[in-house]
Amino acid sequence: GITTTLSFYDLMRLALLTKTISSSSMSTESIHLPTDENSVDAIVSRMVRDQSLLRDDKTITIINASGVVGLGTKVGRVLSNMGLTVVAVNNGEKTQKTSDISYYGNKSYTISRLGSLLAIVPKENTRLGLSDIILTLGKDKSKIFN
Repeated sequence: GITTTLSFYDLMRLALLTKTISSSSMSTESIHLPTDENSVDAIVSRMVRDQSLLRDDKTITIINASGVVGLGTKVGRVLSNMGLTVVAVNNGEKTQKTSDISYYGNKSYTISRLGSLLAIVPKENTRLGLSDIILTLGKDKSKIFN
């Protein structure tokens, strides 16, 4: 049998997502293990790259305030593979209960996509920081990769 750490909710979201993809857009890739991270990233990037994210050309800073070591780096890797430009991954000064997304400027496709993907309502920021978007990971997202 197949063993997975995905929750029932995650499996349902994947099932619904796959129904929206036309068969002409699908391809098959093989990964032969063991392999290095760069090779895996290259294959995953080809499979999940979102051209609309690339066109939107937004930058993102990730702040890990979840209390889980390495979570910001993992999320950054996934978002980078999807097509976002991750400019920094930092640790929060203290843990935060809930995650949030703040953005500067117009609410773009990228903002909507991130909000939907992470189930977070984005908030407008009144001043520009290091990046267009700041994603703060709180304790509520601590099991996102578990």
